[in-house]
Amino acid sequence: MQSRVNARSVFLPLLLLAKMTFWCGAQSDAPICAPLSSQQESIDCWLKKADRLLKNKQLDEAALLLQKLEGYTADQPLLEAHRLNQWGNFYWRKNDFDSSYVYKSRAARIYLEIKHLSGASATYEELGALMIRKVELDKAAHFLYKAIELADQAGLDSLKAVPFMNLSNVFGQLGDGEKERAFLLQSHILAKKYKNQRLITITGADLATCYIEASMLDSARHFALHILREMQNNHALKACSYYSLALWETSQGNWEAANQYYLKIKNDSNISDYYRIGYLQGYANFLKARKLYAKAKPVYEDIMDRAKKSGQNDFLFVAYREYYPMLEEMKDYRRAYEVAKEYIVFHDSVHNIGVEEKVREINVKYETAEKERALQASKLELAEHTNQRNLLLGGMILIGLLGMIVVLRQRYRIQLAAKLHEQEVELAKQKIERLHQEQSYLALQSMVTGEDAERNRLAKELHDGLGGLLSSLKLTLTNRNNCLDDANCRETVHIVDKASMELRRIAQNLMPEALSKFGLIASLEDLCADVESHAKIQTSFQHYGIREPLPQSMVLPLYRIVQESLNNVVKHSQATEVVVQLIQQDYDLHLTIEDNGVGFQPEKALGNGGSGLKNLQSRVTFLDGSIEFDSAPGAGTSINIAIPITKGT
Repeated sequence: MQSRVNARSVFLPLLLLAKMTFWCGAQSDAPICAPLSSQQESIDCWLKKADRLLKNKQLDEAALLLQKLEGYTADQPLLEAHRLNQWGNFYWRKNDFDSSYVYKSRAARIYLEIKHLSGASATYEELGALMIRKVELDKAAHFLYKAIELADQAGLDSLKAVPFMNLSNVFGQLGDGEKERAFLLQSHILAKKYKNQRLITITGADLATCYIEASMLDSARHFALHILREMQNNHALKACSYYSLALWETSQGNWEAANQYYLKIKNDSNISDYYRIGYLQGYANFLKARKLYAKAKPVYEDIMDRAKKSGQNDFLFVAYREYYPMLEEMKDYRRAYEVAKEYIVFHDSVHNIGVEEKVREINVKYETAEKERALQASKLELAEHTNQRNLLLGGMILIGLLGMIVVLRQRYRIQLAAKLHEQEVELAKQKIERLHQEQSYLALQSMVTGEDAERNRLAKELHDGLGGLLSSLKLTLTNRNNCLDDANCRETVHIVDKASMELRRIAQNLMPEALSKFGLIASLEDLCADVESHAKIQTSFQHYGIREPLPQSMVLPLYRIVQESLNNVVKHSQATEVVVQLIQQDYDLHLTIEDNGVGFQPEKALGNGGSGLKNLQSRVTFLDGSIEFDSAPGAGTSINIAIPITKGT
């Protein structure tokens, strides 16, 4: 699928096409106006005529008329704002976006001063569209939000449709798909409410792309086909529909079908170069994604050539960024270097415009000073030398300062790039660590599950196999004649009874039946009583606030933790007393096993690979808990365990 940036860059000219159509409605024949006078009706008529000239691309005639109108609108603020706004449209048509911004800003200020809210809202929306073309998205969002606010104050919901559409474009370029779709839907809804067919079509086209990006493919195809049906006579918007369908076919893996849609766009001679660049960008990226580099290369070159001629810097920026990595893949390193260098210069020009303006200002001042010096050379020769020396010194200082600024900015960019690289490395490390932890957890889960399954199997084997044999042996002995009168026979029966009891105890330890029948507390009480009986260690079990039943996934592991801890006490501690304490506080369990034995050094024991302590740690980790060993030689041992209570069963 095409990337979000690519899709945004293709639909940008269509959004601006919509902007152009909203200036003054559909084209019509120029009105017949009375001779120009200071009457408002006369000025208004001639302003409309200038607007028609702009729409018909008769820019020189429109400029002459707007200059002529200046003397008539100076003392009429509303008409002066209209005239300044049309100057902004004039420079927009010439792709001079800086000049367009200046005139439209002046018009917006006048609209606000006279509280003409609808005019101010529309002009702020146009300023936002200008900032999108200049790829200054923060400023664009500011102007567009202002346009919506003014439309609300004026009570004109219809004026909010286009700002919402352009805000969608801003957030689409910023990668925020959720806000992009939300604003676009608002625009689409308002367009349908006020029956603005052109805007319905444009927002529908953009929604098709958004839905493709969000993998909502059926909705995307529905909008694209609807546009295709509605816009048979509009080549730009029909091409827009073809592009959406190409993206849809690409998402389905239908490469040939997608290619056919791209070729329909490429071969439609009725699409102007102004809009063709965006579609070519999409086609080039499509070919690049399929690694058809030889076919993509001339398309990228064509895009850059057209964008340079038309001043469409947003497309030029995207083309540079997408093209030079492909050239590296093709091993065309010379051309890759040239394009990458142009991309860096272009990128720096966008981000260092303040420095460039300062350089231009210095050059203007220097040239002005030189002209003044030449005019006064005959009278002020001494002053001339002084001024020249001062100018050179000032120029050197300024050049030095600019050099320092450039060096500092370059150093900042290098440091920023290094920092970003470090962050990427750190994120990669964290991802690897997370994967390692997940693998360790799965291995631990498999080990614990396997161990419990093996214990269960052994318990059944002992009970059903060896236990059955011992019972049969006892029955055979007791059925012998005179066995009760034979001392040796009676002793043998006694030994068999003891073996059966020991076997039942071992089977009980391996898989306690009481755990499933009576729960954890009763099973731990039996376990402690069994330790006290067989190991002759005074064993106390205390529990507080336990709300049974606990989650089933916790019961057996908790039992095994206590069992393993008591086994360690019996084998190693030489203790005479041991206390097991289980406390529940809200959604946490706190388990303590404390004895008065000989103690040990936890770090040394863990370092030597003691399996008993490692088993304890593994089972606690399995329950997402924490464990602490508090012990020292001759000071007894306290094991403190905290385990969160899981919600699952």
